[in-house]
Amino acid sequence: MTDTSEPVWITVGTDGYSDTDENRAAIAAAAAAIDWTYETSNVGRLRTRAMRRLITEAFAGGENAILQAGSAIVTVNGERVGLVGLQVPRQRYYVLDLVDTAVYVMREPLVEGQRPRDARS
Repeated sequence: MTDTSEPVWITVGTDGYSDTDENRAAIAAAAAAIDWTYETSNVGRLRTRAMRRLITEAFAGGENAILQAGSAIVTVNGERVGLVGLQVPRQRYYVLDLVDTAVYVMREPLVEGQRPRDARS
C-alpha cells in the first residue's frame, strides 16, 4: 500500500463505470459531496441487497466494520445511480449502487494523522 491519499481507481470488473475521464470526474465530485456519518444505520443505500452482500463479503464483521458511511447521486454512462462511501480504518471505499449490483470503483487511502479531504463531522 502506498503512503498517499490519492484515489486508486478500480477498472477490472467495473463494466466501464470508472474507465473514462468523464466518469472518473463525476465519481470524484460525488465522492467529495458525500455527507459522511458515524450513524451508518441512517444511510439507506446500505440496505439494498447488493450493498448488504458486498459489505458482508468484503469486510470482516460486516457492517460493524464500517466506521462512517454516506451516499450521493452520480451520473455515469448517462445513468443516475447512487455512490456509496464506506470508511474503515485507513481506507475509504466507493461503490456504485446499481440496485441489483454493487460495483466497486474507487479506493482512497487515508494517511495516518491526516483528515480525509472531505470529512465532515
